[in-house]
Amino acid sequence: MNKEKFDFILGHVALQHVIPSRINFQLAENFDVRMLTQAYSRVNWTGGGISIAELEFETPDGLTHQNLMRCTVSTRTRIVRVGDAGIPPDDQEPDDADVVMDAQIDFRLEYAVIDCHPKEFDEQALNEFLGKNVPFQMWPYYRELVQNLAIRANVPPPQIPPFRVPKTHQANSK
Repeated sequence: MNKEKFDFILGHVALQHVIPSRINFQLAENFDVRMLTQAYSRVNWTGGGISIAELEFETPDGLTHQNLMRCTVSTRTRIVRVGDAGIPPDDQEPDDADVVMDAQIDFRLEYAVIDCHPKEFDEQALNEFLGKNVPFQMWPYYRELVQNLAIRANVPPPQIPPFRVPKTHQANSK
């Protein structure tokens, strides 16, 4: 990836909104917090897509044009009872019978595109932005929302670590 092209994007976008666009929250029917002795959290996220919009609207100063870039991120957080087999490896799905809470939340992040046209953005640099910057900027909103939902459902809040950019997306990775 060309750092210059990536920096060009960073210099021409400004985060405007982080919106939870879909929430699917499920609690196990037979769940009773008094029966939950050991549990672990399983957190997954995937980058979605990027779309570009060109808006035109009236203001007191006349017709105004604005370019927007909209990105999506899907998250899934589960609180899982520790079964007889213990905690499964990260690449193995937990047993459905042990899932106490399952929260699937999609987020939409909207960026204003400033002093350029979105068509000037390099596709590879946009994909890098989607994999690195978008989840980093979404993470605090996600963390707050999913922990709040868990507490309101009388479930221990999931342990969600601070967002860390994967080594594959770090500038000095080899």
